[in-house]
Amino acid sequence: MTLPTFEDIMLPLVDFLGDAREKNYSEVIDYLINYFELQQEDVEKEKLSGGNYLYNRIGWAKDYLTRADILEKHRGKFKITSRGLDILKHKPSKINRKFLLQFKELDDAELESDEAQSELFDSGKSPDDLIDAGIFQINAILIQDLLKKLKSTDSTFFERLVLDLVEKLGYGKGKHVGKSGDKGIDGEIPQDKLGLDMIYLQAKRHSSNVPIKDVRDFIGSLSIKKARKGILITTSDFSSEAYKDVTASEKSIVLINGKRLVKYMIENNVGIKVKNAINIKEIDEEYFE
Repeated sequence: MTLPTFEDIMLPLVDFLGDAREKNYSEVIDYLINYFELQQEDVEKEKLSGGNYLYNRIGWAKDYLTRADILEKHRGKFKITSRGLDILKHKPSKINRKFLLQFKELDDAELESDEAQSELFDSGKSPDDLIDAGIFQINAILIQDLLKKLKSTDSTFFERLVLDLVEKLGYGKGKHVGKSGDKGIDGEIPQDKLGLDMIYLQAKRHSSNVPIKDVRDFIGSLSIKKARKGILITTSDFSSEAYKDVTASEKSIVLINGKRLVKYMIENNVGIKVKNAINIKEIDEEYFE
């Protein structure tokens, strides 16, 4: 089951409150999880812009219903109004933004017909959902551009970049050793800052899958070094045979393909900078209390 939109949540939420009892967030969430038959991974899904999808959409549903005087305004609590009870008597098939426009309490801004407002109504998405959709599209373009950039770098730069990334992932200070006759090892990095266990790295710039021979040579290089752990990173990908060989090996080896590589780079700001930061503001209810 995919997550319901915030408009999907409106009618079940009002129905649940139809007994006129005040409910808390945990009661509402439990009800909606059962109503929409959500799985644990759906409930825990995090938004790209931060926060939890389900909580965010419940919040938007509550916001619209409160502004339309269908729910009472209470922090952390849900209670239906007399208008809400009257609506339930007429058994509406759906409650959404267009349905709520009949109530004068909604701001005039809801009636604007500019392009952004039209997209908001037609998509069935909350403003936060549209922000996430924009972030997803921007990140998709960034991933493509970053992979292209990585493939255009020289091998030495790429090897040093990989060391920078692994350090950012929480390992110790790395050492670049890639050179002619390096036995397939481009870098070495301590697993911890005390250097109690060494991890060996190899970085491969490829447009197609890394040849299985290169993977096997890397496994052999670890044996020569009497090493137990290694990381093989590429701008492309590995064959299913490569993954099988690594799994069967007595060594502890991690294969990182291009998509995973740029994901780590973006998450850890390696070769990446923040272009824009947007602050989204809301009323500080505690201040007014």
